[in-house]
Amino acid sequence: MTNTDKLTYIKTMVGITGTEQDNLIEAYLALSAQEIVNWKYSLIGVPEGKTVDAEDEVIQIHAVVAGYNIRGAENQTSHNENQIYRTFDANDMVDYIHKMVIPFAKVV
Repeated sequence: MTNTDKLTYIKTMVGITGTEQDNLIEAYLALSAQEIVNWKYSLIGVPEGKTVDAEDEVIQIHAVVAGYNIRGAENQTSHNENQIYRTFDANDMVDYIHKMVIPFAKVV
């Protein structure tokens, strides 16, 4: 899947029709890709030139949506306003990635 495909999916999921948020979403995509690869290969070392594996691309999209949607509420664990309670399953995009991506273990 290309980054253009990912950008299109993310914009559709969060309801963005224009291009004014593209740079922000592309930054989230780049940072999430780096975090996924670093986390997945944290126990064995990141292979040179490694990018996000195909099986992690959907997780990357959902991580960006999670990060984008809670922007401005980073590290918030609960919120109550006018009897409306809000909590997040993941505190931020990195937390979401760490919950969803399983690191490789070194075989001895």
